[in-house]
Amino acid sequence: GVLRAETAVEGKVSITETFRIVVEDRDKNLNVGFADSLTVHAFVEGVHTVSPEPLILRETGANTGVFSTSLRLSDIPGVPTAISDLARLIGKRLLLIYRDDADDTGAPTVKQLILTITAHDPELTLTPAAAINLDEVLTITVVDKNRVGAGSVDVLVKSTIYPIPITYTAREKVVDGRPTGVFELKIRVVDVGKWYPGYPEPSVPARFGDVVDVIYVAPV
Repeated sequence: GVLRAETAVEGKVSITETFRIVVEDRDKNLNVGFADSLTVHAFVEGVHTVSPEPLILRETGANTGVFSTSLRLSDIPGVPTAISDLARLIGKRLLLIYRDDADDTGAPTVKQLILTITAHDPELTLTPAAAINLDEVLTITVVDKNRVGAGSVDVLVKSTIYPIPITYTAREKVVDGRPTGVFELKIRVVDVGKWYPGYPEPSVPARFGDVVDVIYVAPV
């Protein structure tokens, strides 16, 4: 059998990202007519538990021999849920253990995988980056690997003439069925004389010469 983890950065897991644990083991495909399940155990360094916690992985189909589960670090029993408490785990390790009843030689073996617990620095980019004309579209891209699997993040937009931040939602890009931690939003810069609350697309009012500010507040 093969044990692996699908995280934003190989070998690491963020304190807030949604990641996937996968086991490939044809021997555990016991019933060809429906999906089976198996157990992987997890141990988080710095969390006081008597023994590694069991995690149930479900087969991805009735006859695939591939088992998976998606979770966050805080879904593991004993791991705190508050960001301030999770931050204390940065630099610690997550140990995943899978007992394979029979490897390629028929002998039982134990598979182990160690991930370093971390937090990633988010990035905010604007296209175009330097200047934009009225009635043009500004593309906002947030890269936050701590938020992989979140689906969306909030972005605040304001201008010189309209200094009250407007909250919009940037949607997460999904590639080959996997969330990326990359969130995108398109905002139209509208002449203040033509703009009104409830404008039919994400937008911000502005005058010629105004500064448009974009703010992303990362939870980590």
